[in-house]
Amino acid sequence: MTHNFETLKLRAEYMLRLRLLILLAGGAAIYYFSWLLSLGRADAIVLFAILVVAELFNMVQAIGYWVTVWKQKWPDWESADFEDTRESVDIYITVCGEPEWIVERTISAAKDVSHPRKNIYILDDTQDDRMQPMADRLGVIRITRPDRIHAKAGNVNHALGVTDGDFIVILDADHAPAETFLERTLGAFVHHRTAIVQTPQVYVNTESNSVAAAAHEQQALFYEPILRGKYGHGAVFSCGTNVIFRRTALNEIGGLATDSITEDLSTSMELQQRGWDAAYCPEVLAEGLGPEDISSYSGQQMRWARGSLPVLLKKGIFGRGLTISQRVQYFFSFIYWFTGLSYLLYLTVLLGGLFTGERPFVGILEYPAHFLPYFILTMMTLGYSARGRFSFAAVRITLCTFWVHLRAILSVLIGERLGFVVTPKQASGRSQLRLAAPHMVLFALLCAGITYSLVAMNTPSGVSNVALAVGHLAILGGYIRMSHNPARDDGAPEKLFDDIEPIQEEIPEEVTV
Repeated sequence: MTHNFETLKLRAEYMLRLRLLILLAGGAAIYYFSWLLSLGRADAIVLFAILVVAELFNMVQAIGYWVTVWKQKWPDWESADFEDTRESVDIYITVCGEPEWIVERTISAAKDVSHPRKNIYILDDTQDDRMQPMADRLGVIRITRPDRIHAKAGNVNHALGVTDGDFIVILDADHAPAETFLERTLGAFVHHRTAIVQTPQVYVNTESNSVAAAAHEQQALFYEPILRGKYGHGAVFSCGTNVIFRRTALNEIGGLATDSITEDLSTSMELQQRGWDAAYCPEVLAEGLGPEDISSYSGQQMRWARGSLPVLLKKGIFGRGLTISQRVQYFFSFIYWFTGLSYLLYLTVLLGGLFTGERPFVGILEYPAHFLPYFILTMMTLGYSARGRFSFAAVRITLCTFWVHLRAILSVLIGERLGFVVTPKQASGRSQLRLAAPHMVLFALLCAGITYSLVAMNTPSGVSNVALAVGHLAILGGYIRMSHNPARDDGAPEKLFDDIEPIQEEIPEEVTV
């Protein structure tokens, strides 16, 4: 891919500063935990035990993040020159009930993608013919099937049987590709064992909607430092859309995996277990629509969590054929879905202190001096690695998904089956406070605890607990507000979609620091 000395220099400086921050944060973590876990530190033993479990879990997560982003990798392949190649490409646009205007814009963008031997297909799983006139008018082929078995994976696998392109591009109905999508990605397949090339997912409806904006910031953290790091560790996986597959690789495993509703993750692991590689292109080459209300966001997170947990456990951590580095990376992906439980543990400790006046540990006045360096440096590392694109809104929506994480874990334990549901592309326009019921209960308990602590107790630990509780009120209150009103204004997605100008960034060759 195109690169220049100045870009390489900036990458090297970024990695050098990031690694310095990681080392400083690691030192601060040792300083904090050596104090917290010292003999005689425990006071109220139950609260102390709960706090230590939560802190150690977050420490493991922090280590996982540091390990991942320490070894970031950028593409080292050249842009494809289709005059010198002979490959054919099938572009699959998967459709399952999305509005026609969304599908039409994606088709129009796909038609503008530069490649002389491409075919565009609408994989229509709606069981009706309303998309056929549009397909005829736009000159693309609509593929249907008699049933909807295995959801999206079944839809794609059926299309694989009636098409013959050497490479398969999979796009969700709302993700419009840039003209250079194939030019910037097909070069990776010069390495004959490359089966997958994944590109980022970004949302364009962030200006008009607070839920989409927060989800977009979550995506930015994942699709920038985290996936670049997983690329460096050889553990990139397909994320369902904006992705290209080599047909021969899919044929080897019988198409997309049908054993999970997260078919993208399961397919990636099967390929890697057979020795295939996956590459990552961090350039924004397609843009879509994010969830616009808490119902859509929660449903999306539930599908990812419920589908990923058993796959990661069975294939990613204990599965055969994976390298040690891949197993480690999939382990870190697995424990992410327990983040919500750690947040509930913190709230349990806080509420226990507010209502009983007990302290989890001795030396409450020493706590800020030991904890704050670790906390501040960890957040600085997170923010710098994401180049400032991970704000409080993203932290809030991540923590407040605790009830989704809890429900997903419980559903895995009891073997509950969960069907594939497409994330709605537009807000319902109705208040969804019922989905924030757990948050409102916790909000009320914190308010009661603050009142009780201020009235009945006047101790240093009580003042500290009140200060912490106010911070959690801001977290929970913001989520409750989004549930009631996701801040939709006049910037409708249709208008925003018309204004898309895909970002073209120069991606340098791999940087080794």
